[in-house]
Amino acid sequence: MKPALVIFDPLQAFIPSDIQMGQRNAMRNCLNPLIGLGEEYGTTFLIVVHTNKRQGVYGRNRIADSADVWDIARSVLITGAAKDNMRYLSHEKSNYGEPGRTVLYTITESNRRRNNVRACRVVEINRERGLLCRLPWGTDEIWMKPRDFEVVPYKVGDWVDLVLVTISTHNHISVRSAQYIGKTPATFIPENN
Repeated sequence: MKPALVIFDPLQAFIPSDIQMGQRNAMRNCLNPLIGLGEEYGTTFLIVVHTNKRQGVYGRNRIADSADVWDIARSVLITGAAKDNMRYLSHEKSNYGEPGRTVLYTITESNRRRNNVRACRVVEINRERGLLCRLPWGTDEIWMKPRDFEVVPYKVGDWVDLVLVTISTHNHISVRSAQYIGKTPATFIPENN
């Protein structure tokens, strides 16, 4: 199998526990094999990392934990919140030419519904099973273990977004499949929670 795209989301969930992301040489040694694999198999690796909360920093200093991720990447995109409920996507680095223009966009409830994204409340947390999430149509619940479960602090009462593929039969909705997306943005947390 030669995948065209492999996504690490977030990168921290795939780094061995004995590697400190802040240690420059350790991260470079961990990520270097991806270059050879990409060239050998024609695969693109998309690495998702969180940005830090520091004010007034730009570029490589925005990436949380390790600037090595920036250094080894051929292209870097950063997304975040802008004013008036807008979001931005900025092409910060490109080794193959000029970075692209920054794009502003919004996420609306109709976009979410069209893509079957639903906000679900975390009602229980279990180290082995992950998050027990209450589904939006009543008392049904589903266990989800996000890839970042070990590195992101979750708590009961949090809202998470799931892509839910459902089947309706005899006045009952059941879940055929569910995929974890991330924490629900505050704008989309149901008012009657």
